[in-house]
Amino acid sequence: MKFLQRRKNRPMFFIDIAVPRDVDPEMNRLDGIFVYDIDDLQSVVASNLSDRKSEADRAEHIVEAEVDRCFARFNEKDIVPTIVSLQEQIETIRQAEIDRARGRLGAMTPEQEMAVDGLTKAIVNKILHTPITTLKSAAHEAEANTLEETIRRIFNLKPKLQERPAGIMARLRIGSRGSQLALWQANHVAALLRERGHEVSIEVIKTTGDKITEVALSKVGTKGMFTKEIEEALAEKRIDLAVHSLKDLPTELSGEFTLAAILPREDARDAFVSKKFERSDLFLNMHVWERAACGARHSCERFVRIWSESAAWQRGYALAEAGSGEFDAIILAAAGLKRLGLEEYVRERLPVDRMCPAAGQGALAVEVRAGDSVTVQVISFMDDVASRATTSCERALLNGLGGGCQVPIGAHAEVHDSELM
Repeated sequence: MKFLQRRKNRPMFFIDIAVPRDVDPEMNRLDGIFVYDIDDLQSVVASNLSDRKSEADRAEHIVEAEVDRCFARFNEKDIVPTIVSLQEQIETIRQAEIDRARGRLGAMTPEQEMAVDGLTKAIVNKILHTPITTLKSAAHEAEANTLEETIRRIFNLKPKLQERPAGIMARLRIGSRGSQLALWQANHVAALLRERGHEVSIEVIKTTGDKITEVALSKVGTKGMFTKEIEEALAEKRIDLAVHSLKDLPTELSGEFTLAAILPREDARDAFVSKKFERSDLFLNMHVWERAACGARHSCERFVRIWSESAAWQRGYALAEAGSGEFDAIILAAAGLKRLGLEEYVRERLPVDRMCPAAGQGALAVEVRAGDSVTVQVISFMDDVASRATTSCERALLNGLGGGCQVPIGAHAEVHDSELM
């Protein structure tokens, strides 16, 4: 008891691994004394394994459900050009009829003009409701193509196009963060659009994440810190689309927005950058390492004296610091280094079974307003089936397990022989 008093009544734990037992079980009766043996430890292990299996089964169901939802969306996306053509055709008829009626009705007051406009739009919406909802419902059925072709014939629509007819929108405004990598991404999307004849400008928007420079992002805990201000600009129609690193996007988007495209994915792995060490295992052999959250989004082996991705990129001098010797090494996304032409600094690309990357890492996403069917059609040519399938599964798993800034979870999916793994 005197010994416990000297320890200021702090609890003591005894683990008896001897056979037969060396520690008297009666010690458990003493206040502040806890005795465990091998059987107790095996019970804990069995319980943990059971919990892990349960979580693994839950994760598998989440992935399966997301795969089904993903393929359903692919089918639905095929009928978007028909819906857009139908809306444009009916709108053309509506405007023509209003112009014809003006000749018979004579001059109308602004209030009368608004009343006629509102009435005719309401009639058009009622006419279009049934064919559009029927098309969307049938998108997942075998007769979808037959129904789509029937509607095209009934309404005398133009032949189906995979890209937006020229002239519907003269100018597209892209919202982007101002970092070097974000601007590369925005300019990449802008170049793809300009190749198709669209006029494009880029609006730089400073986000909450860009303003935080002295605190680790994992300690802030704000969802969407790199997207909030950009989405506000999108909702207010100050921009037409936003380009994001997909891993920066929250797994649950507001109903106001949708991801119109996920571009072909770059290398999803993390890269080991160092001036002193040629390989990460040489570094590991010389340093104690710990498991920690890297950046604001995923789990990685964060080594002693390694500068994490979030702080490094937002300050813009990660590679300079690695070269200066202040840090022994840096872990960065391989895709970002490639896009910025900095691959010469990479010593090793870390295998995904050794360091599982962030969900969506290496993929770019284009976000638009959910109701903006014209821009959705404009962007649709960029959407990559494999990239959407793999990243959708990763993000579904992250969302289902409650991952975020404070919960370090990695996720990686690949397509092999037309199967998602």
